[in-house]
Amino acid sequence: MVGFMAPNTTTTTTDFDDLAAEFDRRLRRIIWCALTTVDARNRPRTRLVHPVWTRTTGWLTTRTGTPKVAHLIANPAVSCFWWDPNHEQVTIEAVASVAVDQDERQRGWDACGEPPEPYGFDPATIFPDGPTDPALTIVRLEATRVELWGIPKQVWLAPAPVPPPAA
Repeated sequence: MVGFMAPNTTTTTTDFDDLAAEFDRRLRRIIWCALTTVDARNRPRTRLVHPVWTRTTGWLTTRTGTPKVAHLIANPAVSCFWWDPNHEQVTIEAVASVAVDQDERQRGWDACGEPPEPYGFDPATIFPDGPTDPALTIVRLEATRVELWGIPKQVWLAPAPVPPPAA
């Protein structure tokens, strides 16, 4: 039967290793995701982005001064959503912070270039001055919930709440 989904087939865990391989496989294949932030008037705003994840930490490069950066600074709660035509989906709820420390900027820069393309990418194609480029903002995403939709649906929950980034 087309469209049939077995009822109540969700597996929930706090051990990320239980779904790490499938998580990684999907993100490396789908690549682009819809990132939703909240604007100053509490309206959701969604755009396509290319984050790179290492387990439950994601890194995103963007231009400095964009509305996206302003939204993240004002409200660090975000949702990321990947979908493909086979209906494999990944949803990540995360807490975002702007990397201001040079060591953290370098970690984010390196993380984006580490995996092979097309999942990984060289940020220097957009930001030729490297991680110190003033036009570059690097965003760190800390997952609080990961859902792999399918049969069975798998959900990872952070074992403890992720504190908001320090101001």
